Amino acid sequence: MNKINMNVRKMVLERIKDEFVQVRQWTSGFFSGAMVHEAKAVALIELLEEDDCGSTGGYDPNNPKEEITGYHEFDRFLTLLKKYDTVLSDDDDVAMEELQKFFTGLSAKFGH
Repeated sequence: MNKINMNVRKMVLERIKDEFVQVRQWTSGFFSGAMVHEAKAVALIELLEEDDCGSTGGYDPNNPKEEITGYHEFDRFLTLLKKYDTVLSDDDDVAMEELQKFFTGLSAKFGH
């Protein structure tokens, strides 16, 4: 199986970020909309995890998942970013720090 090249990987990571931005926007109103976007993010996360180590769930022995926000799915995303020191653009309205803060708060409020 061919590995995903770095340009495509970064594009997928940007898309995952976009899906988490949508989760953030939908949680204040139509919560099932947030769940749809989280499912899309998780599908893309699993694509990259499978490419990295052959399994999903954040169990890469060369890049173990850290509990950063306490929100499992977002922490898996942060772990993928860490793998190759990937920096995403903040050219949209939501910076990574804002997302991290949001998911930390969401986890503290509801647990996840």
